[in-house]
Amino acid sequence: MGFDDSYEYNSTLYNVVVYHQLHCLFAVRRNYYRLLSHVSSNTGIQDDVEVERIGNRGGHCFEYLRNGLICNADLTLEPYIPQERSAKIWDLDHRCVNFEDVSKWATLVRSSDREGIDIAGG
Repeated sequence: MGFDDSYEYNSTLYNVVVYHQLHCLFAVRRNYYRLLSHVSSNTGIQDDVEVERIGNRGGHCFEYLRNGLICNADLTLEPYIPQERSAKIWDLDHRCVNFEDVSKWATLVRSSDREGIDIAGG
């Protein structure tokens, strides 16, 4: 993967899209399990602010992930298994970038030493 190493540093900060996508995936996953916990315990969510926060983030993140999937469409063919009414999704050869190389490059050009997935607002 060819990364641009001719950096012109200025005051503009950018996100590397794959990390924003992972941030959204983490938020959607966390909120899914949070909602599932409320459903399985029959407690429901009593806090309207919590419902609105989950809904707002969910809408943004679903749209962001949808756009990312469309933009970076994986054209690998998944064999369909009629008896299982499912596609074989494991053990297929996909054309991917080396994520370790992406991480090394992102670390090299990052603006701070913060680590982890930052979920603002909980």
